[in-house]
Amino acid sequence: MDGSERPSNLESQEIKLREVKDLEEPLEDILEQIKPEIESGTYRLIIGEDASGRIPALVIGGVINRQHENKGFPKALTVFLPVGA
Repeated sequence: MDGSERPSNLESQEIKLREVKDLEEPLEDILEQIKPEIESGTYRLIIGEDASGRIPALVIGGVINRQHENKGFPKALTVFLPVGA
């Protein structure tokens, strides 16, 4: 791969960064808790903190949008709020 291609099955990719691997279990817990809302298309906006919340928001947004696509719901928008002022 030259970097511009994405694997077709991201779930099967090995997580190599410890910091990202450490998020796996908490994200699975969150997704399990909000599963009914995800399946019903409730979420239209995902807001992440621009520092430590970027990766979790991208992961959760990706799962939500994959489910939305499968069910014909519109994509949820993911936005990031800057940290500090």
